[in-house]
Amino acid sequence: EFDASSSEIGWDLGLSTLRRLRPESVLATATERSQFVLDSAFDFDSGSDEPLLQSEAEARFLNEWVPNTLGPSAGHWFTPQAPLDKLLESAGEGEGSGARRIDFIFCHPGSAPLAIEIDGPEHDAAVDVDEARDASLRSIGIDVLRVKNAEVRRGGGPVLDRIRTRCLEALEAFSPATGDEKANAAFVVDCATAAKVQFAVARAVEYGWLTAGEDWAIDISGVAAPAAAGVLDALELLASFDALYGVRSIPTSCTVRVGDRFGVTWIRTSGGGWVETTDAKVPHERVRIAVESGASPFHAIPSNGLQEFDIVIRPAFVPALLATEQSFDFHRRAAKTATYQEASGPLRMFLRNVFRKREFRPMQGEAVFNTLCQNDCVVLLPTGAGKSIIYQLAGLLMPGLTLVVDPINALIEDQVEGMNRYGIDRAVAITRDIKGEERERLLRRVERGEYHFVLHSPERLQSPQFRSALRALVNCSLVNLAVIDEAHCVSECGHDFRPAYLNLANNLRRLGADDEHNPPPLLALTGTAARAVLRDVLADLGIDRSRSETLVRPDSFDRPEIRFEIVRTSPKEDPQAALRGVLYDMPGKFGLPRSEFYRPTGRDTASGIVFVPTVKARTYGLRDARDVVRQATRSEVTIYGGRSPWRSDSDHKWEAEKRENAAAFKANRVPVLVATKAFGMGIDKPNIRYTIHFGMPMSLEGFYQEAGRAGRDRELAQSTVVFSEY
Repeated sequence: EFDASSSEIGWDLGLSTLRRLRPESVLATATERSQFVLDSAFDFDSGSDEPLLQSEAEARFLNEWVPNTLGPSAGHWFTPQAPLDKLLESAGEGEGSGARRIDFIFCHPGSAPLAIEIDGPEHDAAVDVDEARDASLRSIGIDVLRVKNAEVRRGGGPVLDRIRTRCLEALEAFSPATGDEKANAAFVVDCATAAKVQFAVARAVEYGWLTAGEDWAIDISGVAAPAAAGVLDALELLASFDALYGVRSIPTSCTVRVGDRFGVTWIRTSGGGWVETTDAKVPHERVRIAVESGASPFHAIPSNGLQEFDIVIRPAFVPALLATEQSFDFHRRAAKTATYQEASGPLRMFLRNVFRKREFRPMQGEAVFNTLCQNDCVVLLPTGAGKSIIYQLAGLLMPGLTLVVDPINALIEDQVEGMNRYGIDRAVAITRDIKGEERERLLRRVERGEYHFVLHSPERLQSPQFRSALRALVNCSLVNLAVIDEAHCVSECGHDFRPAYLNLANNLRRLGADDEHNPPPLLALTGTAARAVLRDVLADLGIDRSRSETLVRPDSFDRPEIRFEIVRTSPKEDPQAALRGVLYDMPGKFGLPRSEFYRPTGRDTASGIVFVPTVKARTYGLRDARDVVRQATRSEVTIYGGRSPWRSDSDHKWEAEKRENAAAFKANRVPVLVATKAFGMGIDKPNIRYTIHFGMPMSLEGFYQEAGRAGRDRELAQSTVVFSEY
């Protein structure tokens, strides 16, 4: 089902399609593999000085026992000589020498990973060492089974039986799809493969195999037609990047041939688009890409000429987050387009491809362009106007790492979750809850430039470890942008209980400077700031108020999709009765029966937040208000506050509980949340249909921010205040 009027770009699965496309069918299609044959270069008797298989028993296990017992394709899911220390480091369990290896890791989407050790007589004297290794693996969720050489030579025994049971459980977890379901699942897998082809094209440009201003020819084998469409998307993104930065990386024409079945040629038009043609000159030199979806990295190179391909794409499934390298040999580069009007088309292309949004909301695009021009600025946009996308898109379009300062952990975690939903998985939250070796591991990855976004509190910049990591980062990358989210906190908190805000801008400029001492642009985002607060923010951040680009703000802060209502009570009335009345009346405002309105229905849930002024007080506290809401809605209700409402709870226990509560609400498992103002500023949940303030908030700005959490999808929303002037 396609909705051309939606602000989102894409297709929703209709009910009939959903019945023919289950996650299990996609996984079944994605895990199909051909018969496994180990490449001879890796075998024990290959003649190599350091063969991948270290013993005859290991070779017999992989080449004989696995196919005979688990099936001819099962070998694709075994990784020989897996690096033990890298697995532990990726899971946050320290960093070793890097030389220790595991004989085999079996890793398949159908089950937890399993380490398999083939033990010879030498292990009899190293029991303590083996037990320590096994314990470290089990601590990160990888079970270990040790099988003796003799059992492998016999081809059977109790440990091999356990291995067989564990592996078959995974290999048979997904029943093969058939008919329409298989076709739909194959299309999903083809789209994922097209993204890998795009990455291969980017690599070919990086290596100089595809040169700007020339005719390109790309041959792709092993894929369906969507791969060609992926190449066109890549060309459009490259052209948009060229337009922003005044560089040249695109061809005059591009011919893509997919196997023997499909071929197309595109040429660049004078208007900047791409059109199909039959007249373009096709060069003799080609970049050849082979996609082998049914193979794995250690599978044999076939004798039919795979060596002729420039890039070979094979899937791998491993129980670790893979490292990436970001290394740049240049410094800060400002956008070259003179005006936002010139940049709006290229920026919209990235918005649609990365964030799947059809158009920028008011002043979003101008703020992104301002940042790409390396200008410091304050962006003042109403709650729900999409401030997060501003820094995320700007950060992705500049080389390096983006620092994001947020005031509370809940908001930091929500921002990371939001980026993950868009496929931005190189974002990390460094909070006070991350301690010891895990924090050291994350900081080392920051030093190596492995993240695109690092989100943290202002106090983190006072940590010697974090400051050292940022200084080390300059050797391989740079801080491309410094973001202060919820920037009104600079004024409201800096002079009160969070002095880390007072020197925040200076710290960001100094610690984020490149090796020529040029600071990153400073982007301050806020959804609410009175004039006095705004003056404070500009002064405290050292941003020049005389420049026109200093402040980005809309013509109006009106949220026409939100209807506002005040329900008054008096000392003679029961305020909880007034709250019940509001909740009884709420479904009618949306034309729905109460039984349907307060029922969780996935992303169509009519979610609501009831804000209370305090945690433990009678009547207006979390517990009493929750009981009232639960009674009136007859639905599940959860709570969130800065402190525990239960006398016996420790802070640590409540931290875990409130995170679970927030996660259930954001995932639409629970339709109503009763919360104090501690429920994070800027929480991105599009289907909040109503907010109720049971008691007045601390300020008009606070009320506007909290009410604005409803209607982020620009659909009808309701804000009600249960008010007593007494």
